[in-house]
Amino acid sequence: MINQILKAGLFLKVAFWIRPRLKALLISVGVIVLTWVAHGEYLSYVDRSENKEFLEVSYFIKWIITIFTCLGYGFLTRESDKANGQVKPNSTKTTNHIKQAPTEGDDGFDFLRGKAKLDSKADKILKKE
Repeated sequence: MINQILKAGLFLKVAFWIRPRLKALLISVGVIVLTWVAHGEYLSYVDRSENKEFLEVSYFIKWIITIFTCLGYGFLTRESDKANGQVKPNSTKTTNHIKQAPTEGDDGFDFLRGKAKLDSKADKILKKE
């Protein structure tokens, strides 16, 4: 029973992770498969015609297209993750930024805006003791 729940949870996690990347992933896989199929067709042509003049160039082109497609996929998904706010900043330092609210009247929370850090329930209990 727990095994099935874990499998379903893993499946959902993978589905939610891949959903925003699905279009770029399908395009990349399509380009790579098309490149490899075309190269296989060229190799069968070379085998039948025995014209090996551009054989090295064909391998070079195949691998260049494959590498650039993978790099392009990585770049596109990285940029879309940045745009969606899913990429964490590189610095490990956390800073508290206090946002200044407009001064158009009191909304009842002005006493909280000036604080650098708000106390949690546990902090309040510890301060009492």
